[in-house]
Amino acid sequence: MKNFLRILFILLFVTLYGTTNIQAQQGDATDITFTDLDGNTYNLFNLTSSGYRVILNFASVSCGPCQHWAENVGEALWQEYGPNGDNSLRIFHIDYKPRTDETVSEYIDDWEITYPVVNLQSIPDGYNHTDDFSPRFYICTDNKYFFTGGGGYSASFSMLYSYYFLDILCEGYDLNKDVQILELGLPTPKTLCESTPLYYSPRIYINRLGDALLNVQPDTPFYYPYDIEIFINGEYHSTQTHDPAADGSYNSGFDETFLDPIPVNFNDKVLVKIDFPGDNFPYNDTMSVIIPSYVSTPTSTTTKLSAQTCSDYSFQVYDSNGALIHSAIGYSEFELEANSCYQINFSNIQQCAGVLKDFATGEELIYMDAGEYAGYTSPGFYFNVISTSDIEESSINSAIKDSYFLNLLGKRLSATNLEDLPKGVYLHLTEYENGKVQTKKVTPIW
Repeated sequence: MKNFLRILFILLFVTLYGTTNIQAQQGDATDITFTDLDGNTYNLFNLTSSGYRVILNFASVSCGPCQHWAENVGEALWQEYGPNGDNSLRIFHIDYKPRTDETVSEYIDDWEITYPVVNLQSIPDGYNHTDDFSPRFYICTDNKYFFTGGGGYSASFSMLYSYYFLDILCEGYDLNKDVQILELGLPTPKTLCESTPLYYSPRIYINRLGDALLNVQPDTPFYYPYDIEIFINGEYHSTQTHDPAADGSYNSGFDETFLDPIPVNFNDKVLVKIDFPGDNFPYNDTMSVIIPSYVSTPTSTTTKLSAQTCSDYSFQVYDSNGALIHSAIGYSEFELEANSCYQINFSNIQQCAGVLKDFATGEELIYMDAGEYAGYTSPGFYFNVISTSDIEESSINSAIKDSYFLNLLGKRLSATNLEDLPKGVYLHLTEYENGKVQTKKVTPIW
């Protein structure tokens, strides 16, 4: 029963957070002996023969996601399942770069991890998958290992995932028939900023959990029609049926599609549920997304922006119709049209931070830390660009529809008069019946 409950937990958390970049390779572990910084010597096969599962986390101080995992995941696992927990797991942080014990000890103190730390000068034979990658090995009591990359994930998800991952793989559960929702796309910028009423076309991406975890090609391809039920704020809305082979083609390992548009409001919770023939694991068949509110969308006060990520990786900017309008590697400055809404994605968010700035003010509109999100590409983040140039009143020539103030983060304020605002810089927007918008920067000084 305990193992079954763990399976339910991992499937639930896979449903909530997805499994991107958790592809594992299997193999037979190589026996190794090592000594930690406190002088304690360990033998891998002695640990596994004593009934312990083992995580060998090869990492270095220069790996941001490794630090994220060590601080937020490894330490939590150690407290929950180590000697002071249920005593079923052993974790080792292994620095594999040429460093002194003093150097390793110093950064480990900064990371505040308490499980054993080992200082090696290289990754030992049998564990060095690539020279520029920080591998992590999950080793079962029968000395079978499962290898994943050393990325970072949200803390609660990673702690559960890292341990239940061992349960699923070590216990030999057959997940080839388990179809899961791996991704539920957020609304497009056009949905968020322009359409009235709002319409949302959910993009769903499904695959088999066995394929996602073990990279095993499934026996049966995706060519069966399946139903997708849609719920809004907990209430049933409708059912749509998708046929992956309707156009004569299908993919053997996954399926993705855009559903027909559904009417929504800001802050609605939209949940989709798949009903796939032969799926015997219903626990990861649902995924939900919140329709973001307009007032939470960052706003640039000028049309020139800059974005930056690691020098070898890229970012992409899309317009309100979802068309790619700018892409660059590392750093770039670019111009966008005013009074519109955009989306930005950063690649390799596991390893690199990404930042979008208002070029004129230097204000950070969007910032994503390395390891903050699972997956190779970050979620799409939306931002507005509005002009601060005065528009001649005569060019409007239309009745006023709405008038309000925004702060420089784009949040609409409750004050309707300039004299009600505290000292600062604000944007005064006037919307007209003909669709034009007048934008002025105002600075009350009282």
